[in-house]
Amino acid sequence: MLRTLLLCLAALACARCASPIAELQRAKAAQDDATAIQLLAASDEWVAEDAARHLGSRECRAAVPELLALAQRASSGPRARAAAALAVAHLAPGAHDDLLTAALGRAQDPTERYGLAVAIGSSCSLAARAALAPLLLDADVLVARAAKKALRDCSLAARRAS
Repeated sequence: MLRTLLLCLAALACARCASPIAELQRAKAAQDDATAIQLLAASDEWVAEDAARHLGSRECRAAVPELLALAQRASSGPRARAAAALAVAHLAPGAHDDLLTAALGRAQDPTERYGLAVAIGSSCSLAARAALAPLLLDADVLVARAAKKALRDCSLAARRAS
């Protein structure tokens, strides 16, 4: 929170500054989704991550193709890939489980596996549950807990539906 506030103040103080951080802060302030979508390709992981979170919270469904690209881009940082996966799951639940499951198979970083577990678990499809099962034994406790919570939530939702 403090980091975002300081970056926002720095961006406002430097109105002519062309850094990606300043561009993103201006795009967020102006609710300029097109600029935020372009910044998903930023080389700075923080910028790409924050742009993904922003677009997800703004319900910007037009960003889904670029968010999917970010979630699958090996050159992006794990936090940016995880934020993109969560935004995709929020904007298009269940529609891209196959791509997110494939990304989970390649994920080495626990932060990324955690984000993908939450994203995949939100759809509760059979394929999603199958992808989450191995994560119950993940070496990272938080990843295993995310998988367990997602599977439990899917079970509860199925019970309520019947």
